[in-house]
Amino acid sequence: MAKISFILDTRRPTNSGTFPIKLRVANQGIRKYYKLDSKQSSVTEQEWKLISSNVPPKQYSKLLADMKIQEANALSIIRTIPFFTFAEFDSKLNPEKYQLQVQATVKAVVRNTVTLKKLFTDYIDNLYKEERLGYAGGFETTWRNLIRYNSDKEPNIQDITVDFLKGFQHSFTSAGKSLTTVGIQLRNLRTIINIAKEKDLVPDYPFGKRKYQIPVGGNIKKAVSIDCIEKLYKLNDMTSKETIARDLFYFSYLCNGMNLKDILYLKHDNIADSTISFRRAKTIRKNNKPIEIPITERIQTIIDRYSKPGTKLLFPFIDPTLTAYQQRNRLKVMTKLVNEGLGTISSTLKLPKKITTYTARHTFSTVLQRSGAPISFISEALGHSNLTTTQNYLAGFDIQAKKDWARHLVR
Repeated sequence: MAKISFILDTRRPTNSGTFPIKLRVANQGIRKYYKLDSKQSSVTEQEWKLISSNVPPKQYSKLLADMKIQEANALSIIRTIPFFTFAEFDSKLNPEKYQLQVQATVKAVVRNTVTLKKLFTDYIDNLYKEERLGYAGGFETTWRNLIRYNSDKEPNIQDITVDFLKGFQHSFTSAGKSLTTVGIQLRNLRTIINIAKEKDLVPDYPFGKRKYQIPVGGNIKKAVSIDCIEKLYKLNDMTSKETIARDLFYFSYLCNGMNLKDILYLKHDNIADSTISFRRAKTIRKNNKPIEIPITERIQTIIDRYSKPGTKLLFPFIDPTLTAYQQRNRLKVMTKLVNEGLGTISSTLKLPKKITTYTARHTFSTVLQRSGAPISFISEALGHSNLTTTQNYLAGFDIQAKKDWARHLVR
């Protein structure tokens, strides 16, 4: 059975020149020392001789009583432990302190085993399980960029400091990348660091006020005028690829700027009472409210051109029986083909800027704005959850509008 005794720990004096009295517990050649639970927990060597004598002075009676209480408590605990261990003794002697020590030990172990790579890998695996393949690919790209920036070495959680983030940003901008691209990468990284923070793995959180703030890219206006849209609609003598590109672009423009993925996954079931009702795949987890679009004559013409009876989807470009990964690859191919076709059309029509699948969404919102539609209506049509997001889509007034307003500045 473990043995106990009190000793004067003379290894290190206190500020007053005294030494602490400690309870010593010995078991199988191992000793541990515990602080005395008393107001007078330290004495001089001379006082300790008096306390340890056969007849200690009365002035130390309170100290001796505290020592006896602690001794009795320790013996009582030892008797309840069939096979003595210091871990079990500590847990019963001071449960709260022991629990804190255990938690600290667990955190230390977790810090040594949970790496930044593991956090990225686990998060990416979950995205793939949820079939959020685009987002998963984005986080994979971020991890590769981090390794590339870190001299081809895998960075760890403690490496992500303010200076690291500034350097990471500079590596993009110095290579000619836009702040929008940088922001995407850094928001992905912040997502992972936030997970690490929740697990108490971050020694010094690097994001936020007076630390590192992710840059906001300038809003490059992607909209074109309604005249350009009409030229595109009336264009003839096109190749099959250009025709498909024009039709899908125009369909997107007429259907509230619907993005290509949502167009290609439209089902016959999405149509009822001459209305298309759908939920945006991009924001369905945040905003599940359906967007409803009345089917106009031009929308119906495009649907009739591609829709076939007995098929599940309105447009025949995605095979729903394929795996999610195969469908994603097909979507990438379609996006590339459509943008190539739109690039050719832009050159043929000599448009002021090259249009892409994304142009339709910005043009839809901007045309409505210039027509006097309230932002709240445009926001609902786009499927946004707040007006700020909508305002970012709205292009500035064109140069002619600015000239018209400038006339009001003079008489």
